[in-house]
Amino acid sequence: VTRPVPALVAGAAIVLAAAGASTSAALAKDGVLAWERWDPNGTSRQVSVSYVWDANYGGIEFPKNPTTVLRITGPKRGLYWRATTLDQFTDDRWLESLYSLGERVAVGPLAPDPLLPRAAYDPRNWVKQQVEVVGLTDRRLVAATQARSLEARQLGRVEFLVGGVVRRGGPLARGQRYTVYSYAPNPQPKQLARLGPAYSGEVYRFLDVGRILLQPFGAAGRDARVDRLFGDERYLALWPYEALWKEAKRLRAGALTPYGAVVAIETWLRDTGGFVYDESPPPTGGLPPLAHFVSLGKRGYCQQFAGAMALMLRFLGIPARVAAGFTSGEREDGGWTVTDRNAHAWVEVWFPGFGWLAFDPTPGRGELAGAYSASSSAFNAGDAAGAFERRGG
Repeated sequence: VTRPVPALVAGAAIVLAAAGASTSAALAKDGVLAWERWDPNGTSRQVSVSYVWDANYGGIEFPKNPTTVLRITGPKRGLYWRATTLDQFTDDRWLESLYSLGERVAVGPLAPDPLLPRAAYDPRNWVKQQVEVVGLTDRRLVAATQARSLEARQLGRVEFLVGGVVRRGGPLARGQRYTVYSYAPNPQPKQLARLGPAYSGEVYRFLDVGRILLQPFGAAGRDARVDRLFGDERYLALWPYEALWKEAKRLRAGALTPYGAVVAIETWLRDTGGFVYDESPPPTGGLPPLAHFVSLGKRGYCQQFAGAMALMLRFLGIPARVAAGFTSGEREDGGWTVTDRNAHAWVEVWFPGFGWLAFDPTPGRGELAGAYSASSSAFNAGDAAGAFERRGG
């Protein structure tokens, strides 16, 4: 029998939704994170969902009533709506660390991006989204990954950040509208399964772990070199993550290409690894939150799941980052109604020829439309088998 590694075998479903199960006024248990404003009827005031990318990991309490934050028309396919990315991992958390590409009125194509394939510059491959701000207060423009052109003159001058992130000088206002054209590829698992680690140039910065640049997936002798980090006092801050690295190695066993490792880790976190969604994760006992989550706690919400998966992939030499924004929302009246309950963090992984693709390791969170992700109802593990060694059965 030909099949993927055991991490892809269907396991017991794990419970409940992630931070997307949030409602309109989230407050972190430690009192540090808070929504800026809240209207219990969701009619006049706006709410902030920036807690999703604050990477606090400390737990969140949610009131009862949802607030509609955006209405998006255009695509029929359910997409995740990204606000920003967390590109940098420090000693214990992921951070938004995006440099500016300049400011101008938000009209016309975005600057070229060296991490995008040629197909991303063809308007025939773009997905049009018309976005109406209803109850969201944030500086970032929300759009499907990856924005390529804007029609947002009424927003005035905006700042363009690396990676297709766009933000205003001040928060978006209720009733404002803008149009975004995004490159949103939808590859089949078999296409990704045969892609090797063809990494070069700008993509290498997404192999950085705590300011240590690791070798790419499949490099000769890379496992031994990573093993040695955990006995080298120059890299003391990484030592608590040794168990996380060992789990990543175990899950990668049998993977011939990066895609095999990606779906193995996504499936393990989402379905087969015994993890549970929990808005009040246990104390970490002094360990960094993501190290404790993977090796001991196994309880958390979207920040833990996405942060752990992205870190495990970087340890394996696969370019990855955390994305923050919203799941697709509810399809109604020809568009998507997005509420604060859809606020979420997930993982983006870079593949040659496609660019950044979303994966969602948080159990019970909703699903991505692309059949390449284990979070999709259309995912078939057999279609990903080409990314793994053949095993007898």
